[in-house]
Amino acid sequence: DPQQRLFLEAAWQAMEHAGYGGGTGAAMVGVYAGSGPSLYLLQHLLPSTNLRDSDIASLLGPLNGSDLDSLVTRVAYKLDLRGPAVAVQTACSTSLAAVHLACRGLLNHEADMALAGGVWINVLQGSGYHYQPGAILSPDGHCRAFDAKAG
Repeated sequence: DPQQRLFLEAAWQAMEHAGYGGGTGAAMVGVYAGSGPSLYLLQHLLPSTNLRDSDIASLLGPLNGSDLDSLVTRVAYKLDLRGPAVAVQTACSTSLAAVHLACRGLLNHEADMALAGGVWINVLQGSGYHYQPGAILSPDGHCRAFDAKAG
C-alpha cells in the first residue's frame, strides 16, 4: 500500500534524524499513527481480482496489508521498535490525536521515544477532485487548517 510505504519511509527518516541507529536495546520506542482508507486497494487491487472465484486465503494478503490498523504494527516490526503500537482513527484529527497519545505515552513512561503522525494518499483517479462550496475539500486542493483561508 503506497500510504504504508510512505509512512514507513518517513518514520525511518525521522529515526535517522533523531540519531537512532537501530538496536535500541532496552529503549521502548512507540508508534502512534493512523491512515486514511486504502484507495489503492479499492481502485487498483480489488478491481483486478475476480472476487467470486478467489479463495479467501488469496485475498487475505492484500486486505491485511492495506488495513488501517496494520500501519503501526508494520512500522514497529520493520524498524524493530519495542514500545506501544497504537492505531489512531479520528477522521480529520488523526495526526493530532496521535501526537497527543504519543506525548501521553512519554509522560506516563510507556515509551522512551515516540513516532507519531498520519498519512492519507488520494491515489490518482479518473474522476478528479470533487470540490463543492461549503464542503470539507478546498477549491485548490491545498489543506489550510487554522488558516484564515480555510474553507
